Amino acid sequence: MSLFSVPYNGYDVDTFLCELNKRIDHINDVYCELPKIQSCKTMSLQSLDFLDYEQYSKNCEEFLIKTMNTDLQRYVTLNAINYYKKYDDYQLMYMIDVICKKIEKYKIQGIIVANQTIASCVKDAFPNIKISISTNANLYTLNETRKWKLIGSDFLTPPRDMNRNINYLKMIKKAGFKIRLMLNEACSMFCNNYSMCGKARGKRGCLDPSHWLQRTYIIPRWLDILDEYVDVYKYAGRFSRTEHIFKSLDCYISRKDCTLKDLFDQKGTKLFGDFNTSEIPDKLIYCNCEECDTCNVCSSIYEKYPYLNDKSRSLITLNE
Repeated sequence: MSLFSVPYNGYDVDTFLCELNKRIDHINDVYCELPKIQSCKTMSLQSLDFLDYEQYSKNCEEFLIKTMNTDLQRYVTLNAINYYKKYDDYQLMYMIDVICKKIEKYKIQGIIVANQTIASCVKDAFPNIKISISTNANLYTLNETRKWKLIGSDFLTPPRDMNRNINYLKMIKKAGFKIRLMLNEACSMFCNNYSMCGKARGKRGCLDPSHWLQRTYIIPRWLDILDEYVDVYKYAGRFSRTEHIFKSLDCYISRKDCTLKDLFDQKGTKLFGDFNTSEIPDKLIYCNCEECDTCNVCSSIYEKYPYLNDKSRSLITLNE
């Protein structure tokens, strides 16, 4: 049975570790941001009622220090800064040097990265470090993965619109990668805007509620189907409340049907109501959206639960 990768969320460290330790047998690793390295200032921290960037960064540092001499595997995310646009060559190498010093300081075991230059330099400095290719790298073909393999990458997280594409998962496994599969963060299958967007936390205007069943979220019971291809299941929620992260994680650990509001951010309750995953047929995990005119699976669910298909309610509004 595959284990889980869980985010440290920036809130009280002791509370987070207490909840984590209750479920430690199911945990592969915890990932967080490297203090004052990740481009957190460009990311939304509005959901953190009492945290500004400085406090968030201090909490990440406290988490890394408190777990430094434990058996817990810790990955740091380095995928939000576009180094090539923001820095010239000298500044890029300076930033890599700073990153490497912090990796050594906190005894980090793995990095999550979308930039091959960063990955290659860190691997040269720390040959035993694990490299997990970020979902933001948007790798769709074997040719795109080849150089990553040459620099010693271990894990690959599929693009968010490929979470349920089993043929793609087979291809990546055949190429020799381990797969870290995103559970609760997804895009619509074959979204024409994906290359321009690159990520979706439920705040994209193109993803109105009528598209929800076409998004590649993973529901708990589907882990039994995906275990064959997946090495680690990645739960997304770096800025979510501690209690919600672990309530949702428990649903995935149990692999039983639950309500959608148990799986996703509490703000989503306005959209999901008490809709239960038992209403979602297994056929959707194999869906490729080429039979929509004749399939009627989604439309029959929307007929029964019309609020799921309320196009008048934007997800941007629901998540504010």
